[in-house]
Amino acid sequence: MLFAGCRALENVIIEEGCEKISNAAFSGCVNLTSVTIPSTVYLINANAFEGDTKLSQINLNNNKNYIVKDGMIKTADETKIVFITDEVLKKSSTFEIPEKVTEFATGISSYENITTLKIPASLTSIDTAWLFPKTIEKVIIDKNNTKYVVENNIMYDNEDKSLIMCFSKEKDITIQEGILKLNSYCFLQAENAENVNLPESLETIESGVFQLGENYKKIYIGKKVSNINPCFKVVNYKGTVEIDSENPYYMVENNILYTKSKKTLLCALYKLTGKFTIDSGVENIAATAFDAQKMEEVVIPEGVITIGSGAFSQCDNLKKIEIPSTVTEIGRGTFERCTVLENITINKEKGSIAGSPWTAPKGERAIKWIK
Repeated sequence: MLFAGCRALENVIIEEGCEKISNAAFSGCVNLTSVTIPSTVYLINANAFEGDTKLSQINLNNNKNYIVKDGMIKTADETKIVFITDEVLKKSSTFEIPEKVTEFATGISSYENITTLKIPASLTSIDTAWLFPKTIEKVIIDKNNTKYVVENNIMYDNEDKSLIMCFSKEKDITIQEGILKLNSYCFLQAENAENVNLPESLETIESGVFQLGENYKKIYIGKKVSNINPCFKVVNYKGTVEIDSENPYYMVENNILYTKSKKTLLCALYKLTGKFTIDSGVENIAATAFDAQKMEEVVIPEGVITIGSGAFSQCDNLKKIEIPSTVTEIGRGTFERCTVLENITINKEKGSIAGSPWTAPKGERAIKWIK
């Protein structure tokens, strides 16, 4: 991400010897018009030039691993796309993934002129629905592609029984029985969804599934769901989540998601403000459990043992937190981007928990060991 967001950058010449162009390396360079990629580069991340809307002059300089064809940078065998020019994406309301492409991981979400997506017979992997704009209304799948299917404006993966993308504009959505997994951000295009009926067969809910919904009233989770990512509904506090009482893995109490034993707090499902006290009996705070919440103070009770990575990341109103003597582990990045956090009181001897200050912006100045 060395040059990510650099608005002054217009021309880039990458010297011979460079082998990789990493994730988001030049993303958001909105004035970048030309790039020269040397023969030694063998890996370009699919998001390396994301958002570079003026980039049209691409010189591969005898590179044998990549080609420029039809306004796209592709691998030489044409199975992967790593960049699509603005001209290609703006010219039509339909975007067609070219035949031969087997894996699609290039973000085109900002192109809201696109309402129709065409999937070729060759495609076998779609990174996430986050790649596509909210305006998608129709997905056409080549008749020879047996991996994907569309039913009632919902795209499914036939092989791993997962939901790839729901682009229905209805308020009430029912997912077909037999589906085992909701893939990340799969309801991003379902802008009007209010009630989602999930199948009894469902087992896994991945991150961001219901993240950006504005209208949800009720999400009912059945008894077979055994894997819920704590970020499945992050920064979305609309409506309620109900879990089947016979589910042996999870429970919701006072609008907070826990494991069934209530020993692990997975995430809060409502907006937290002011002072928040975690219930006694909790032993583990999951990774990203309070990501981007708005409380100002947190009290953690005796008995908590672990605090997962990023548990309080992006809590930009958090000023004060008290950690009990029972805590033995605090994960990496736990206080990342907690910009006003000035008081982290730890009821233990200095240095007895590894990793201090856990990416707290004010560093060790914010840490107070009191034993």
